[in-house]
Amino acid sequence: MTGGKLKLDLVYIVGPPGVGKSSVMEALTDECDRLTALHTPVPHDVLLIPNDDDQNVDVAIELGRHRDSFSGTDALGMSIQPQAVEWIATRPHRLILGEGARLATVGFLHAARSAGYTVHLVHLGAQDARLAERRRGRGSDQSPVWVRGATTRARRIMERMAMDADLHFVRTDGKTPVQLASLLTTWIPCLEVLR
Repeated sequence: MTGGKLKLDLVYIVGPPGVGKSSVMEALTDECDRLTALHTPVPHDVLLIPNDDDQNVDVAIELGRHRDSFSGTDALGMSIQPQAVEWIATRPHRLILGEGARLATVGFLHAARSAGYTVHLVHLGAQDARLAERRRGRGSDQSPVWVRGATTRARRIMERMAMDADLHFVRTDGKTPVQLASLLTTWIPCLEVLR
């Protein structure tokens, strides 16, 4: 806090299908306990870390639903954006995390910025052959046309937010989710509260 004002950060991970967005988010938040808040306009998990007194401290919010496959904001309904725009304007939290395509929109990210958040956008990328291998490994039957569209949307949100966000482009080839999470924590210091 500086000057009595709470510093707010939104860290949002985008990238093509199969690049490992959910895996990196899992690695970033693996030391946190979760309190699920599904019955709100925007379902999310409150992330908790024990402090020196062994009391859990609320350190972040992760948008969406945490589940085995297609986690994060992709687990939210297609019509979530209006509720999310309204919610982020009235729900200040020092750190909000998100990953997936559902809220990776100019409307939501600008609403966060207008609400006082510093927006950190992370674009994960990998070789096409590696992405296809990962999608096959998880049993994905997404059409190639849909995959190309999702890949283009992830790239375009970075282009459209270039003047309004702190951008990070990360190649995932040859790196584990834990290594990627460590790299992101180095680049985006607000993520240190998750450790």
